[in-house]
Amino acid sequence: ADLYSKPFCGTFNGKGHKIEHLYVENTQARNVYYYYPAGLFGYCLNGVLSNITIESGSVSSVCAYTGAVCGYSYSGKIFNCLNKASVKGSEIVGGIVGYMNKAILLANCGNEGDVTSESAYAGGITGIFGSPERGAAKDSRIVNCYNVGNICAAGDFAGGLIGKPNDLNLNPNGDYHQLTMLNCYHAGTVSSRDSTAVHVAAIAGLGSWKTRHVNAIYYVDDGLK
Repeated sequence: ADLYSKPFCGTFNGKGHKIEHLYVENTQARNVYYYYPAGLFGYCLNGVLSNITIESGSVSSVCAYTGAVCGYSYSGKIFNCLNKASVKGSEIVGGIVGYMNKAILLANCGNEGDVTSESAYAGGITGIFGSPERGAAKDSRIVNCYNVGNICAAGDFAGGLIGKPNDLNLNPNGDYHQLTMLNCYHAGTVSSRDSTAVHVAAIAGLGSWKTRHVNAIYYVDDGLK
């Protein structure tokens, strides 16, 4: 389905069951009107996804928004999820979720699969986290998450945990979203095939938060290539 039709709007609890040999392939490219997110769940609107383990498999797409658990999450929560499948998309690709827009909570999640973007925005947990929209949640959190997969973007914005964190100046007084990251680590590699890429980092490809709380975040080695 395209981004705007038939979203998942409910609550899904995997109850710790394991999914083996997951195979998701989207061959529908973006057109002028539509995106086609790909993942176990394509598009989640106000959805809650929890206790999901993807033990093996692959998720791929020729369109934007690709993630093992969810391609595109809008104003939702994802927690207690583990992915070991490979994830590859055209852009905005994450081990857990491709784009977590208007994010509220992403917690207790781990990625052990390789993540590849054929252009920009690749992250071990999420390709893009947060929202540039007015009225978005002002307390967006990534808590107790890790990545040990290898992250590669053909272009810019590659991060061990987040490809790109979004923020927005909400008013002239300088009121920004509060994006919080606590107790997270990265131990894979991060690379870009673009020699001119400048936003490639072990934690987040672009550390542009104006107001944020970051605590107990670390990586092993330099995590970069």
